[in-house]
Parts: sequence; structure tokens; C-alpha cells
Amino acid sequence: MTSSVANCVTGAIRLALKTAQELDRGNKALSWIKDGRPAQDARQPFYEKRTACYGLVFRVIEAVDFAFNAQGVVSLDGAISQITRRKHEAYEQINDSDDEVFQNHLYDWYLTKGWADRLLEINSPFVVDYLRRSSEEDPAAADLLWRYYAHYGDYLGAAEVQFQLAKSPFDLSLEKRIEYLSRAKANASTRSTGFSESGVRNRQSRQELLRNISDHLDISNIQDDILQKIKNDSRLVGDRRAEVIKVLDGVIQPLDDVSTGLLVFLLRCFSSGRILTYDLSFTTPTPTKQATTTSASLSTTQPTTATSLTSATPGPMSLNKRTVMPSMKNKPLPGKASPSWLKGSAVAST
Repeated sequence: MTSSVANCVTGAIRLALKTAQELDRGNKALSWIKDGRPAQDARQPFYEKRTACYGLVFRVIEAVDFAFNAQGVVSLDGAISQITRRKHEAYEQINDSDDEVFQNHLYDWYLTKGWADRLLEINSPFVVDYLRRSSEEDPAAADLLWRYYAHYGDYLGAAEVQFQLAKSPFDLSLEKRIEYLSRAKANASTRSTGFSESGVRNRQSRQELLRNISDHLDISNIQDDILQKIKNDSRLVGDRRAEVIKVLDGVIQPLDDVSTGLLVFLLRCFSSGRILTYDLSFTTPTPTKQATTTSASLSTTQPTTATSLTSATPGPMSLNKRTVMPSMKNKPLPGKASPSWLKGSAVAST
């Protein structure tokens, strides 16, 4: 890139952006984006006209990047080369643009190029709005959103996004969800110095978020304990074994489903002649959302017994043994329906 061309870089970018806005003075393209980009919408052609202009901006940026990467050894005397200066000016021009449609298209372009980290360097509310919209359908965008918050010191905002990711219907393993919850707990406990949506996040909201995160973390650890024991016990068989494992290794289940599902599963183990016992102790969340604690161990025993649930409300649950009657085989606990992920599971007989 010659010096004369380099001097025209910022002018070319400004001209393309100005032309795009002139083609859509009613800003219909932006309303189309914020409405979810519906198909066959009358506003879509305005967006396409604008993006044609933005494509010229991207060609200029690619030319600047190519020239910068091809300039060879840079002088060590501290002087900034002309090409380096033009590159900084070009990126300043595009990053500082108040054209929100262009910003959205620019971020799309960055992501398709694999330059997600470039979004972290742009301190703009446009980035937050863009990532929030994208994160509703894309876990990678949600992951980038919490990183963006953390990058600018808004650790509470990062914790909120991580908490939502842990609870989301996205295809995430239970291990990944527990990781998000652990990170969220750490971030929610860290003093925030960045921006926030409401301007002020009070102590009460922070404590409420921490309680919710802790509750979900405790429940997910119970679920993981059950998951690992099912995965590691080769005696558990049946067509639905893989399906049960898949469900447990995904969305965090409600506490009632996790605890009831385990007890129903144990009843089926014992009533089918399995030599299997579990030692469990746990407490359910109280109205004040006390932390849930759990411990579990797997052992073998000779007697064929089942485990029934007795509880006092409120208070800790306890497990007592009693003899299994044939009529209990494949039956749920009294007053408790089997969770959907457990129904139909088979257990091998010894």
C-alpha cells in the first residue's frame, strides 16, 4: 500500500459508512435486527443495501492489515511507521462509529474471521447489546459476554451470565455447568468496578445471586455424584441406561427429581435382587435457602433390603432400611412419582 493510498484510508471508511446511512434514513435495518431478523420482511432489503457498503469497509481493513503484516522489521528507535499509524486510525474509525447496524455487522465479521478477542478491546454498549442478543441462541456468544464483563471489571455481570449459562438448555455437560457455577460464585464474591445495567448493584442483589448460585452448585454436585456412580457401576444395564446418563450429564435437574430419582432407583435395585446399598445423607433447601450438603458412598451387602425415605418438615432427611416386598418392584415411593429420566430403567439381577 503506497503512502497516497494510506492517506485515503479513513476517508474511504467514512464515505462508505455515510453512504450506508443515506440508503436507510429511517434506520429500518436496525429495527429488523432487533426484531430477530424475520425472514421475508420488508426491512431486510435496507439491511442488505447497507451491508454492501460495509463490505467495502472490510476490504479496506483487510488491505491495511495486509500492508501492516508485510512491512517487515519495524525500526527500534521508537518511531511509529506510517503504515502502523494508518492501521490505528482505520480501526479507531470503525470502532468509534455510532452506526449500530455497522457495529453489528462488524462483530459478525470478526467472529466469522475467528477474531472474537477483538470484541473485548471495544469498550462500547453496542458490544454488550450484540452479545446479549446473540447469547439467546449461541453459547459461544454467552461465553464471550461474561468474558467481556470480566475484562472491564464488572464481575457481578459476569457472574450473572455464568449462572444463566449453567441453567441454560444449551448442550453443555454437567461438568461444564458446575465449572460455570464455580466461576460465577467466585465472580459474585469479587468487588465490581465496571459498568452495570442499572448503574448500581446493591448488596442485597449480590447476596441473593450468591445464594442462588450456591443452591444450584449443591444440587449439581448431588446430581454429579449420582451420575458418576451410575457410570462406574457396570452391573447397571438396560436399553435406557445411556439415556439416563445423558440426561444426568446435562441440564441441572430439580432437587426433588434428583433425590427422588435416586431413591426410586435404589428400590428397583433391591427389589430385583441386587446386592447394592447406598449410604446417603443430605438436607433439602429450607425457605431461607440454606446450603445443601451431601455425601454418598457405594458398598455391597448380603441382605436384600431397600431404602425408604422418612422426613420431618422442615429438617434433614434420613434414610432407613426395611425389607422389600415383591409388590414394591418398579414402584415409586409413596407420594412421589419417578422423574421422567428414570422411568423404564432396568437393573441387572445377580
